[in-house]
Amino acid sequence: MRITPLLLALCLLTPVFAQETEPDPAKVPTKPAEAPDEVSGAVIIVSYKGAVRALPDAKRTKEEAKARADEAQKAARAKGSNFFELVEKYSDEPRGRGELGVIPVGQCSILPLEAALTGMEFGQVSDVFDCDLGYLVVMRLSAKAAALHVLVAYKGAERAAAGITRTKEEAKELAGKALKRITDGEDFAKVAADLSDCPSKARGGDLGTFGRGQMAPAFEDTAFSLAPGQVSGIVETPFGFHVIKGSKIVVPVTWRASHILVRWKGTERCPPSVTRTREEAQKMIDDLLKQLKDGGDFAKLARENSDCPSKAKGGDLGAFGPGQMVPPFEKALVGLEVGQLSDVVETPFGFHVIKRTK
Repeated sequence: MRITPLLLALCLLTPVFAQETEPDPAKVPTKPAEAPDEVSGAVIIVSYKGAVRALPDAKRTKEEAKARADEAQKAARAKGSNFFELVEKYSDEPRGRGELGVIPVGQCSILPLEAALTGMEFGQVSDVFDCDLGYLVVMRLSAKAAALHVLVAYKGAERAAAGITRTKEEAKELAGKALKRITDGEDFAKVAADLSDCPSKARGGDLGTFGRGQMAPAFEDTAFSLAPGQVSGIVETPFGFHVIKGSKIVVPVTWRASHILVRWKGTERCPPSVTRTREEAQKMIDDLLKQLKDGGDFAKLARENSDCPSKAKGGDLGAFGPGQMVPPFEKALVGLEVGQLSDVVETPFGFHVIKRTK
């Protein structure tokens, strides 16, 4: 892994004033329950003149950089802090909000960085450490997050129900009351059921597991920063005001499969270029299945014949879980052993031959 230096000038001389905030014990590193095979995180980089790989325009002395990094770390461990906002405030390379992506253990070129990430749980903030770039502070992130929330919407908020008439100020006040009930020890699910304007209130506010880019940025930043059981402050998004609780990620059942799809005119989302009839599609898929059973190369036949964009990858659909495919497709897949071919499967999208690969 290589962190590319930012090519824009940074305002390094802006004074930063420390704020006295209560530290959050949940953000202090503890040894992870299981040694990870891969890690993800976000980083604050405070470079200094003379560092081996100092970022462009690094002007601070080593002592000045250490003091700034210490201040950033203290702010990052404070209750209710948002690490991504602190990246923007403190880091000499805030591009991409400091996110590092997923790093396979053993493949990070900055050994202290890997050691910091592998030595703590999700949502925890490292000690300040020195490396070739300067002083770093990192937070370990997950590739996925799981959370519950209470949403208090207001009139005019995005997707607010027609029956919601409260003002933005009233919504924020109600969110504050929800937070107080939760911090006073009331069950989060009960508060969500009582007050939330999200359909998830029927599940006690449970949103399940989600990946990057699926939620509003402010919500996502907070959710990915929370340890299981940890409760946020009030978070504002275009949908209203949220109180978020981190939840344990439940690893879902996953499959992997490849397929060849043959459409006919009139199937769901069928492109205009497909003009064959249903009968012609049936004949074509039957012939392809015969070729596969006779030892034909699945990826080659998919690339040459499939009407799915996955043809570019030899029909590979990647990994997916229950509920992500239409029922006839999933039903056929579940009945297959790894490496086994299905018979012809019909869905609203056309005829498929499926090969289970995981």
